[in-house]
Amino acid sequence: MDVRAWLHGLGLGQYAEAFEANHIDGSMLQGLTADDLRELGVASLGHRKRLLDAAAILKTREAEAVATTPERRQVAVLFADLCGFTELSTSVDAEELRRIAGRFLARADEIVVSRGGTVDKHIGDATMAIFGAPIAHEDDPLRAVAAADDLQRAMSALSSELGRELATHVGIALGDVVAGEVGGDLRSDYTVVGEAVNLAARLVGEAGPGETMMSEAVWRRVASRVRATAIGERALKGI
Repeated sequence: MDVRAWLHGLGLGQYAEAFEANHIDGSMLQGLTADDLRELGVASLGHRKRLLDAAAILKTREAEAVATTPERRQVAVLFADLCGFTELSTSVDAEELRRIAGRFLARADEIVVSRGGTVDKHIGDATMAIFGAPIAHEDDPLRAVAAADDLQRAMSALSSELGRELATHVGIALGDVVAGEVGGDLRSDYTVVGEAVNLAARLVGEAGPGETMMSEAVWRRVASRVRATAIGERALKGI
């Protein structure tokens, strides 16, 4: 995509030099945040909103262009949930529990989207996200790990906001899946199916509070950018 032409089409061609100087290409537009735009010198709130709205339209159009027929894709799958949620449910009322889970899921989803991922579904207090479908990036495994790191860092502020100590654990796996619509006439959803989904779900259970557990396939893709601790082989249920 010609970023310079895109900016001129929005009437914001004055920022073209800054985008080029910072190597912002078409694949990065959809992941731009307000903070990114400030760093690029977009001081006007109106201009930032125009750019963010235009980037969101690009993402929507690309997602709509994805074929409805199932296709095989390589994706990074991320599962994250609150530690001790079952125990918490016995000590607070249902409304407070809903409030806690709701804020956690909302923050997790914001982080996933900001890193270029797609929120697949919520299961209780857990969120499942995919990086690589329906929109793929060359660095999807790194984006997933970065999202996990962002979420871990966000827990302190979330704990302060909700008035109780909260922690999350995260599992990330990489592999081939079949992506597409699943369901029937009454309801169908875009999702992915494959071993990577099951592995990511199992890895959450292996991670302790504040930990992110990644599969070996993920590690091989991010080892030059991420510090991690090897845990050796693990026997996981069904895998």
